[in-house]
Amino acid sequence: MHAKPNPFAHLTEQEKQLLIDALPYITLLIASADGSIDDKEIQFAEKLTYIRSYLKDNPLHEIYADAAAIMDQRIKDLLSEAPEDYDQRIAYFSEKLAQLNDVLAKLDIATASELYKSWRTFALQIAKASGGFLGAFSVTKEEEELAKLPMIKPPM
Repeated sequence: MHAKPNPFAHLTEQEKQLLIDALPYITLLIASADGSIDDKEIQFAEKLTYIRSYLKDNPLHEIYADAAAIMDQRIKDLLSEAPEDYDQRIAYFSEKLAQLNDVLAKLDIATASELYKSWRTFALQIAKASGGFLGAFSVTKEEEELAKLPMIKPPM
């Protein structure tokens, strides 16, 4: 049985790091959307990343496993680099995530599409993590809009 080729092997270390950092950036973008970062959202993002890292047959396994290993510290590091002002912080995280467009363009369409869908479901799950009955009524309009990750173009 042949091992599946690594869809990320041709990327630079910087590009791979940006893919790994997408998860903490998405977490911080969504957690910041309502004006205050909720520990529930951060903790849920860490758990969700860890859970997704166990999908060994999934081509995204490597990205989630690498992110899960550093998620807690990386969130702290990236947050410390971000502006404190709400509008500036949202713009900062959005700009960082927009850089993923260039990396997605270097991936095969199937992998790029899988990442894109994965990031959007990740963002929505983070948005739902902050309260309400099963998170159902807790998503603010800002979180809902940002969870669509409009700064990242769908792969075509």
